[in-house]
Amino acid sequence: MKYFQLLALILILGSCNNLPSAQKQEAETKTDQTKQVSDSTPNEALKFKSKGIQTIYNAYEKLRDALVATDYETAKKFATDLSEALKKDEENMQQASMVEGIISAGEIEAARVAFSALNDSMESIFEGSLESGEINKCYCPMALDNTGASWFSTSKEIKNPYFGDKMLKCGTIKKTIK
Repeated sequence: MKYFQLLALILILGSCNNLPSAQKQEAETKTDQTKQVSDSTPNEALKFKSKGIQTIYNAYEKLRDALVATDYETAKKFATDLSEALKKDEENMQQASMVEGIISAGEIEAARVAFSALNDSMESIFEGSLESGEINKCYCPMALDNTGASWFSTSKEIKNPYFGDKMLKCGTIKKTIK
């Protein structure tokens, strides 16, 4: 009987020791995701007719990736960059006010709602602006309480900015802009 009690105690203590390392690994993964967002480089195959639109897309991509990583502070930083890029482009400066909703959201879920509204207007910026490469318009029907929402990506791999790692691969490509 004492043997079983000792074995049970060893198993309990052994499983308890795994808990902090699992939490540590989760924190390291989040840090790695954030680092990937801030270190991401523009897609070399994607070229726009205008340098201003190229800057807008690069900032948009970093903002989207921060939302995928569920990192509001980084998303806020890249939303500020996107707002500044939009304000410099006379044809598209009105979209800057939509980005302000992300900056002032205060938390990730509100930022995602504002991101959805922004995406509705970004298609007109990207459409007809490409010199080479392509952008995929992705869509998740479950986003925003099943009302659905879109985003843009050069990748064929779905990385959902509305759910992050909860439902990372939820969505489909609805359109390709060339």
